Amino acid sequence: MSFNVGNWIFSYELEQMERYLDLLHTAISDNKKQFDSSIEKIANTMTDAEKAEFYEFHEDDFSEVSRDFPRLLFSSFVVSWYSFIENRLIGFCKIHNLKITLSIQDNENYGEGIRRAYNFLDRAAGYKIDNVHWQELTRIGKTRNSIVHNNGRLTFFPIDVSNNTIPVNVLDGMILYLQIDEDLYRYFQTHNLLEYTGLFYITPNYDYCKHLVKFGLEFFEKLHKDFSKEA
Repeated sequence: MSFNVGNWIFSYELEQMERYLDLLHTAISDNKKQFDSSIEKIANTMTDAEKAEFYEFHEDDFSEVSRDFPRLLFSSFVVSWYSFIENRLIGFCKIHNLKITLSIQDNENYGEGIRRAYNFLDRAAGYKIDNVHWQELTRIGKTRNSIVHNNGRLTFFPIDVSNNTIPVNVLDGMILYLQIDEDLYRYFQTHNLLEYTGLFYITPNYDYCKHLVKFGLEFFEKLHKDFSKEA
């Protein structure tokens, strides 16, 4: 089998992103350990009553270190990963000089970003991205869009006011109605991406980000391999 330079470069870049992700994960863990250690060191000198008051006073700090910072940092990774995949997929189409010829009566919109690359691969090269891969890219894109456009917050209602809502048991006996399509809700559940803290948030985690790296490598390996066969 011939050596595929394009796939090697892509793999190296994505593996570099994975090393960055591992470094990010270590930094988050170390920061939490240092915070917990400093808090406990102070608390050990207090009575039980003083500890309770002390912990309550620092409740927001606990939340910031254990929940808010990881959510923000891993969310940034998801956005960066998606932009990277989008850029490389469009670049793949450019390298292969994919073109679509239009006639005067044509009035088609081939979309933007990943959707545009999908259409050019299909129309110009007769190549359809594997459906399982395409569905995953679509779900990741929706996840990314929610992070970018609404800071990861999801709309919900105290009562069922729409056909496009999912009932979620957030506390014992307390049901809220999340505005989301069922497929995306199942995706979030599968990857443990939903968190309720008075608001619903998409909360990317280390495992999900590792999944993105693995998926990206698998996706482009197949794309390069398939095009190498056709060359």
